[in-house]
Amino acid sequence: MIALKTFTHKKRAFYYIIASLYYVFPLFIISVLSACASVPKTPPPDWVTDIESVFPKDTFLAEKGSGKSAGNAEIAGSRAIASYISTQVTRQLTEEARFINNGPTEIKGTDITAVVTHQELPPIRYTAAWYNKGESKWETVAYINRDEAWNIVYEPDLKPEKNAFLNMYAKAENERDPIRRYAIYQGTQNSYTQNYARRRAIATRINATRAGEYFADVDRVRAELPQKLDDARLRAVILINCNNDYENRITQAFEKSLSNAGFRIAKNRAEAIGIFAINVNWNETTRLINTSESFEFIPTLSASLTSTSGILFSYNSPAIPRVATIVRDVGLRRASTTLAAEVENSFPGEFRKKLASFAGD
Repeated sequence: MIALKTFTHKKRAFYYIIASLYYVFPLFIISVLSACASVPKTPPPDWVTDIESVFPKDTFLAEKGSGKSAGNAEIAGSRAIASYISTQVTRQLTEEARFINNGPTEIKGTDITAVVTHQELPPIRYTAAWYNKGESKWETVAYINRDEAWNIVYEPDLKPEKNAFLNMYAKAENERDPIRRYAIYQGTQNSYTQNYARRRAIATRINATRAGEYFADVDRVRAELPQKLDDARLRAVILINCNNDYENRITQAFEKSLSNAGFRIAKNRAEAIGIFAINVNWNETTRLINTSESFEFIPTLSASLTSTSGILFSYNSPAIPRVATIVRDVGLRRASTTLAAEVENSFPGEFRKKLASFAGD
């Protein structure tokens, strides 16, 4: 009887618990949902839908970046900036090269692919990263303040190059020797192309307004350079005078190198402003072996370029291997071929260095 009462009490308690859950659980769910509803949703930043409203183009260079983490989003943003500038710089430099090629000068231009590295850019800042739940990724904006970048990075960096370029041009304008003048004009053009054009192009992409103002005098000079080069080239005419040549091989080797350097080659003394004098020494030795002769040649040459201001350049050929033969003309032909090949190999580099030194003297 006692056991039956105990069981009845337990059963009644169980029913009470079930009944309580029936009424309490819905209230618990409602309270949880109400609490969740009361937590405000974080709206996306304004730049998510309209980047220019936060980063106007005339003030900022800005690109969005996204990734699995905030750090990855920043990396993507900085890469987007570098890629954009690379594309624009490539287009600008290629247009400049085509302009030069289509002009009257003989400056050689090539297609250019400019890959701008992060190190070449000014400091990049980033917005606070925002998590895009719909796409399950973090997003940010990488941006550069154009005026700040110009004032702190680009103008100070480019000022020495700008001054050097303008000073070199002024030096060419004041040079009276036609050959030196032509060389200095070439040096001025090459200085811009090799040391200046790329960084100036990057600076222009960062701040076109400030760059245009700052480089107005440089652009005026660059517009004048093609005609200045052509006028100077017309006067920088060189006559090659080779003593002791064989089958004109040495003369032709020097003519090719001087022509590749942009100089006109005179056919007679009257039209030349400079004389390129070459002296060839075949260092010929004849030996008698039994009743037959053999010939040995160890050729050398020295050369100098003289213009209105005196000797501008001197050159001595490197050592040439000994040539031995039993037929003299065959030996001379082999020796002259070897000597001409050495001229074509070693002379252009030395000559370019000397021409470059005129611009830097």
